[in-house]
Amino acid sequence: MVIHVKDEETDMLVRRLARSRGIGITEAIREAAEEALAKDAMEEREEGLPLHQRLQPLLSRLDRLPRPQGATDKRFFDDLWGEGGMIHGCGWELVCRNLRDRRGLEERA
Repeated sequence: MVIHVKDEETDMLVRRLARSRGIGITEAIREAAEEALAKDAMEEREEGLPLHQRLQPLLSRLDRLPRPQGATDKRFFDDLWGEGGMIHGCGWELVCRNLRDRRGLEERA
């Protein structure tokens, strides 16, 4: 059976997929089709689920992330956005300084 791809971009994408996975073009097409069909089937199964069940994998992943040790009050978020009287645009330097300041306050208490 022959599949003739007339679109250059599609041909390029299939060849790139095959190269990146170290497989032949036929296998790349098969894998792409199987993955797309599996995704479609999963979406069909999930369509009828309530929102909280659809969000559960994301919520579980978020629960595994480290949480800040200090209080996350309004001042903390104002400082992150550069609205707490500190220089705007400091980025991570501001976050680290804020966390160090808060840890120091907690250790003294």
